[in-house]
Amino acid sequence: MKNVYPTQVESSPWEDSTPLSQTAEELTRCYGDHTLAFFGLALENKHFVVPGGVGLVNYRLKHGVAVVPGDPLCAPEAVEQVTRAFLKFCALRRWCVAFYQTRPTYLTAYRALKLHAFKMGEEALLSPQTFTLQGAAMANVRTSCRRAEREGVDIQWYEGVPPAAVMQQLERVSGAWLEGKGGAQAEETGFSTGRFGEIMTSAQQADRIAESAPSLPVGQQSATPRFVTGVALTKAGDVCAFVTFTPIYGAASDNPDASQAWGWALDLMRRTPDAPPGVMELLLVRAIERFRVEGAQVVSLGLTSWADSRQEMSARQRQLASFVTDRLGLLGNPRTLFSFKQKFHPRWESRYLVTNTSLALPKIALAVLGMRNYSGGLTKLTRKTFVQFLRYCLVGGANTLIDVLAFNILLWRFPTANAQVLVGYNSVAYMCGGVSSFFFNKYWTFRRVQRTNRREVWRFAISLVLELLYSNGLIWLAGKVLQPWISNVTLWGNAAKLVAVVIGTIISYTIMRFWIFTR
Repeated sequence: MKNVYPTQVESSPWEDSTPLSQTAEELTRCYGDHTLAFFGLALENKHFVVPGGVGLVNYRLKHGVAVVPGDPLCAPEAVEQVTRAFLKFCALRRWCVAFYQTRPTYLTAYRALKLHAFKMGEEALLSPQTFTLQGAAMANVRTSCRRAEREGVDIQWYEGVPPAAVMQQLERVSGAWLEGKGGAQAEETGFSTGRFGEIMTSAQQADRIAESAPSLPVGQQSATPRFVTGVALTKAGDVCAFVTFTPIYGAASDNPDASQAWGWALDLMRRTPDAPPGVMELLLVRAIERFRVEGAQVVSLGLTSWADSRQEMSARQRQLASFVTDRLGLLGNPRTLFSFKQKFHPRWESRYLVTNTSLALPKIALAVLGMRNYSGGLTKLTRKTFVQFLRYCLVGGANTLIDVLAFNILLWRFPTANAQVLVGYNSVAYMCGGVSSFFFNKYWTFRRVQRTNRREVWRFAISLVLELLYSNGLIWLAGKVLQPWISNVTLWGNAAKLVAVVIGTIISYTIMRFWIFTR
């Protein structure tokens, strides 16, 4: 077979001398029975091959972390052997190891190697052979499909590389979808999902693997799927949505009696803003029906991050999931994605992040986010936080003016030389600034348009008390630290006040964003 991969085989005593492209493709076709197996052959990945072709571990190196998409590709009984060899290979290079989206099937083998498993979500799996639109449970999907059909939506299918004219229309749809998701600077994710620009490469790769499969007896159905694209057209003949499916392989390619499920996994799913309602449901239903005719045993609707229908996560993990998705706004909106997939009533199967060290989890998380191209999300989060903080500082300046103005109005309207009355005036003025701070920050800084509730009011009141305490504590601490360095009393006092204001502003902003006005 012609070597079509420009990647190089790592120099290691555990790696096979067989040409990488042929070995990797054969092992993928024989044992690639999980959703990410196909993505493991991406050009950006490296490939660890155990001598004799016992097994394959695809990985990508980022920040000293070797991230593996899914489980090793090998016979089930060889998983522990292949994983141990790969761990030794990485240990010699002092790399951390992370198996991304592993299945529960091999958790026992991983734990035997003293690896740590953390649930990261659930994958939605369907059996096309038993899938049906009948029954009350599927009423929502039936209604959506019929609505799209009444709008005149037509579905066309392409196996392999779609025609150039179709690709041009798909590019327009993809561009509109991306812009709607994140503006002109939006970027696609990767590593465990495809990108629009990779459709042609992926389709050609799937064709090569299918064409290299051994011939089966006449009358016996092939179980080597190819890359599939479904395109939805309006009555006017314009493309309004499309989906792509990547192959799920397995030993069924060579052994029809094998139990491994083979089929397709949903990858790209995009539509124009004005696409007829129900078009995505119609695309998925027609895809499942098409795959049933072809004899597929499984269709994956993909992973939903942090999904936990089996209630396997600890309370701390659920809090972390809420913080990452709701408060930081990373990883999209898993609840919306879960609700959409749940309409098809799939079987939810847990997926795990398996690592060789729990101490390096922050480093591993950053590596995974970077490879999945969530760096754009992190940049957007940083920019959003910076803008919010500037608003918060402007509100703080306005509140200070309100505080001073209210204090002087009281002095002008009710003059006094009594220090206790002066403290009372100060308290009233400070409360005026506090009330102003609450409403300006709620509706302008943090854009919380929902009605004010008791929880927000009580938390804000508590934060004001805390603000007084830590502000006094910070000015005392700053004064102690700066006293040996600044001899002028006025300069010393104002420097301590400035330090307390800067640190206190950051603390109060954090409290407001993540506690008072959290979503």
